[in-house]
Amino acid sequence: MKICKLSIFLLLIFLLMSFSGCTKTNANDAKEVLKKPIRVEVAINEEITETLDYIGIVTADEYIKYSSKIPGEIREIFVEKDQRIRKGDKLFAVDDSDLKVLQSSCKLKLNQSKSLLKKAEEMYMFADDNYKRISELYKNASIDEVTYDKAKLKLKTTKQDYETAKKNYELAKLNYNKTNKDVFESIVYGTFDGYVTKILFKEDEITSVGMPVIVVRKDEDIVNMGITADDLEKIRLEDKVKIFIDDRETSGIIVEISKEPDVETRLFPVKIVMEDNKFPIGSIVNVHVIVEKNYGVKVPLTAIGTDKKDYVYVVSDDIAIKKEVNIIRSYDEFVLVKGINDYDNVVVEGMRALSEGDRINILK
Repeated sequence: MKICKLSIFLLLIFLLMSFSGCTKTNANDAKEVLKKPIRVEVAINEEITETLDYIGIVTADEYIKYSSKIPGEIREIFVEKDQRIRKGDKLFAVDDSDLKVLQSSCKLKLNQSKSLLKKAEEMYMFADDNYKRISELYKNASIDEVTYDKAKLKLKTTKQDYETAKKNYELAKLNYNKTNKDVFESIVYGTFDGYVTKILFKEDEITSVGMPVIVVRKDEDIVNMGITADDLEKIRLEDKVKIFIDDRETSGIIVEISKEPDVETRLFPVKIVMEDNKFPIGSIVNVHVIVEKNYGVKVPLTAIGTDKKDYVYVVSDDIAIKKEVNIIRSYDEFVLVKGINDYDNVVVEGMRALSEGDRINILK
């Protein structure tokens, strides 16, 4: 009988322990059920650049034809075709041997006229002083009228001689300066950086004033393109652009925007100066015009909720935290926002069923 009671007692203890274990298991299961399933994405702080995409053609900005300002035989050509030149480089020289002879002659005449001018000035000043002295004596009746008239006439003639000598000096100076200028201009210099595209004369050939001898293309190549009226308001002078062909790329700056459309294409012409000449003249290039840059944390559009204010849920220690955000810019599938941190885990699926403080289960 005692054995039977003991068996019943042990059976009851076993049943109680089994029930207690089941209760704990069910409680844990219930607790797990309370975790709401969601998916997250890592938020990344990004800079988003918006561009307008167009096609352009590379052309030379300007061709300059260099000619001589004096006629004569071409003594020397200092450059070759396709050579790159810098501003101030010598291009060609016209024979200046006759000019230098004339220059020496003009210098001699200038020195002579300068000496004659000095002598005429001294004589004029002496005659002027003498006339003033004679005039005082004549007023006091100390000398006769004949002496006075001679002094007056001398002043007049020396003044005329002085004025003539002065004119001769100015003319000699003008001629000398002109010959100096002609000698200087017998050598023609480049006025900007560029490339020699044509040499139209040979050494020892005769050139005339204004006749082109060398043609130089400016170092700055440009890209010409046309944009639509809708995009015209989006660009500004000095906007930066990217220019590329395949994997070759360079930069440029918008320097001219026409306010009148092309009569044939109805596009508005735009001129872009390239920073370097990577592409040959005539190349067809792709142009990206950078019209806007935005900075912010990038999150999917589906992560944004609205309840008077925009918000997202982020996850920290398996807890859903609601954060208000300011939308900087919306795009097709994502937005840039402020209000959350770089690398926050943002809920992108399951957020509609979430509340602040909910425990969550992140699905893989």
